[in-house]
Amino acid sequence: MTRNRARVATPQGNMWRAIRGLGAFTYRDVAMHANTSSVPVSEGAARDYCRMLANAGYLRVERKARPKGRLAVYRLVRDTGPRPPREKRVRAVWDDNRGEYAYIAGGVA
Repeated sequence: MTRNRARVATPQGNMWRAIRGLGAFTYRDVAMHANTSSVPVSEGAARDYCRMLANAGYLRVERKARPKGRLAVYRLVRDTGPRPPREKRVRAVWDDNRGEYAYIAGGVA
């Protein structure tokens, strides 16, 4: 991969930059700071991205959400650099008989 290639703005990139710049934040804060006219970021997208990062160990929940409208507050605890972590969908073949992957696209099983 070439380091000098032009970077295209993406919702994940905008959200990651916002998260890296904020201290404690909610998903609404992320949406507000990441949303631009050329790269819209919805509150739903920000909520899903924060959940994914929290599940992966990048964010810590500082304050849990409550059903009556109180939002969860997050804090970045694993800043791995300027490129945004992304969820990947991996194509694979699972063999129930053997209890293992028989094939993983792009990898070794």
